[in-house]
Order: sequence, then structure tokens, then C-alpha cells
Amino acid sequence: MMTGDFYDYFELLDEAWTNARFPHRLIPEFAKLDIAGLPYRGARSLLTGFVVLEMNRVGPSMGTFFGVHNGPAMGSIDRLGSDEQRERWLPSMAAMEKIGAFALTEPDGGSELPVPDPSWFGPPKNTL
Repeated sequence: MMTGDFYDYFELLDEAWTNARFPHRLIPEFAKLDIAGLPYRGARSLLTGFVVLEMNRVGPSMGTFFGVHNGPAMGSIDRLGSDEQRERWLPSMAAMEKIGAFALTEPDGGSELPVPDPSWFGPPKNTL
């Protein structure tokens, strides 16, 4: 499967979305592509961005899934984890054998990511 072949999975993704189910059978397909963890193996982030863009063209939920797995989940371990944690988790996550997730909860805000209010930053320094 090449990234352009994501279109072959449109019906599967549409059915999964309609039934509120995650299409688990796509994970081995992603593993075959060897696209998880590219930035942690020396590839530029731009390449990962284009991969996610192609996923989003077919099914935005899969782009989100892959972006979270590849970004906050693997990125947190890569940047903040110990050598032991990186050795334990990153190879199996890059192989899509282990799936990373991201969860956010706030006491007064629920589970939505906060959107900064521009007024927090003060007036713009350069205006036309």
C-alpha cells in the first residue's frame, strides 16, 4: 500500500465513521508502510505532514489517530522519556505494535483543548 492507496479504504472508513467504530484492521496496513515515527528516525516533519494530509483527504479521523500516535504520544516519549523508556516503547510504536494515545482532562473544562484568547497576549506590537 502506498499513501495514495488510502483511497482504497474510503468505504471502510466511511462505514467505521457511520457506526462509530475504529477500523482496527487498518493498523497492520499502516505498519506495512513503515510511516510511524518517521521524525524520530531522522525524517523531516514535513514528510509526516504530507502523509497525514493524504490520510485526511480520505478520512480525517484516521489522520487524527495517526497524528496523535506519531505526535504527542511518541513525541512525549522521545523528548521527555528516559533512555529505557525510549528503547522500550518507540520501536514497538513505530512498528504499530503498540498504539499511543493522548488524553486531556481539566477540572473545570472537561476534555476540550483550550483555545487561547488573543487578548491574553496583549495588543499586537506591529499593526498596519
